Amino acid sequence: MKKYLTVPIIATVFMALWVLKGLVFLPKVEADKPDIYGFAELPVLLDGRTQPIDSTARNAMRVIRHKSTALRKEGDKEKPYPAVEWLLEVAAKPELARSRPVFRIDNEEVKDHLGLAKDEKHFSVDEVAAEKNFQRLAKDSARIHSKKAELRTPFEKSIKGVADSLMIYQRLAKSFRPQHSTDFKQDLDEMTRIFP
Repeated sequence: MKKYLTVPIIATVFMALWVLKGLVFLPKVEADKPDIYGFAELPVLLDGRTQPIDSTARNAMRVIRHKSTALRKEGDKEKPYPAVEWLLEVAAKPELARSRPVFRIDNEEVKDHLGLAKDEKHFSVDEVAAEKNFQRLAKDSARIHSKKAELRTPFEKSIKGVADSLMIYQRLAKSFRPQHSTDFKQDLDEMTRIFP
């Protein structure tokens, strides 16, 4: 009988420690700085499931960049930063977010197909969706989607991955905008004028 109780007791202890760790080890935020960690804990509904916005950001980044952090250029180096901070940029500073090199593309054929630099592996939304790339990706993705997964070439798999990543980015970016807004910045300026 004791043997059957051991596993639930151990699981309960680990769960309690995990919850306490989250409460104890949250970084302290200065009063004049935005509370990124508080924002990270806000619940969102995504695909019928409630989760912290941090999980949404990390999961999106895992698809887009294959890691749970985003990248930003500081001088001539690329430095990682929290995915939730990137998602906050997508919401509040979309122009800046579009310039961040977060899309990872390793396939040389895909880089050539999209006119991207072959010596780089991280690209911004502006680079990936430049000129006719967006339409090209949509057309290629539709063609590839109709093909069985096991019959796809590495090029096709990579193109589909880039198209899926771009779709996730667009979905996240549009989730922070009013549905029928054509110029979000102008809408915000108007709201600021009305409600100072």
